[in-house]
Amino acid sequence: MFGPGEPPDPCSLTEASTREYVPRARGQLWNPGMSSTMEDGMRQLPLALGAAVLVACTPAPKPAAEPPAPPPPPPAPAPINLADVAGKWTVRNMPETGDSVLVTYSMTATAADSGWMVTLPNRKPMALHVTTSGDSVMTKLDPFESVLRKGVKVTTEGVFHLRDGKLMGTTVAHYTTAKSDSVLRMRTEGTRTP
Repeated sequence: MFGPGEPPDPCSLTEASTREYVPRARGQLWNPGMSSTMEDGMRQLPLALGAAVLVACTPAPKPAAEPPAPPPPPPAPAPINLADVAGKWTVRNMPETGDSVLVTYSMTATAADSGWMVTLPNRKPMALHVTTSGDSVMTKLDPFESVLRKGVKVTTEGVFHLRDGKLMGTTVAHYTTAKSDSVLRMRTEGTRTP
């Protein structure tokens, strides 16, 4: 069929003839029942087992550190205590920008949300409606004749905060006109009347 050391002709191989020719490396034991793919698999088995052990023994990667928690929000300001603002105040309304005084009036505050009064120049005292929310005192005057616009009715709403012994805030004046509502926004500052 074929001579020693000669590779077989693939077209003339039979099962019997394949057992006759098995190339071997020097020092390798010959096992005619084992195919070369089985031998290759057996040679690679320790390598595969070693890789599996290496993967299994490798410590798991540490999860990424979580970002630090955001700082807590600043505490809410302490609620206003109307007893802290009770007394007589001189209040000035100024434009949102600039320091010119538009109106100066006196305000009498009580330790409750009732009994507050506003007296405009050359006018009778008017009741001031007061509510509180958090550190804010919210005020409202019913319609009255404007000091700034003669013969025009106006309603005002304001918000005060007690800061360093002063009442600081804003006032919005809503003027009733024949065409539509006209609005004026002002800064407001109150100081205690001696």
